[in-house]
Amino acid sequence: MLKNIMLSLAAVIISLVVIESGPRLFHRDLPDRVAYGVFLPDGELGAVPHPDYRDSSISINEWGMRDGPRSRLPPPGGLRVVVLGDSFIFGSERQDETIVSFLEAILPQSFPGRPVEVLNGGVPGYDTIQEAAWYRRFASPLKPHIVVLALYIGNDLDDNLNHR
Repeated sequence: MLKNIMLSLAAVIISLVVIESGPRLFHRDLPDRVAYGVFLPDGELGAVPHPDYRDSSISINEWGMRDGPRSRLPPPGGLRVVVLGDSFIFGSERQDETIVSFLEAILPQSFPGRPVEVLNGGVPGYDTIQEAAWYRRFASPLKPHIVVLALYIGNDLDDNLNHR
């Protein structure tokens, strides 16, 4: 009896691993949310955030960033920062609870009287090679004064070595 339970449990675990890893192996470059419209397939980058996408927890602005509306140019006399990264920067929580939102809330204290914008350049599943290409294509035209690359040593270095 115990043997049958253990075999059944092993079969369930193996099935779940196969179901989860199959899409990740064959579509590694596409974030999981492509199917839900948050991301669009892209020939160069695999997938990019869908401009002007909105749902109950995620807003993608016209520039393809998880953010509210922003002008193309920084505010006069202002400081514009873009933070590049993967899912840790994009965030899976409410928009106002992302690392980028917290930065935008506290940075003005260091620059009194100067408007500060912090743009969310995070894209789940990206490695730093994709982040650099994304920056050149999407963020550079927005003329940031500072670019921050958030590197997660848990997987980013390995992702770069295995970049396709």
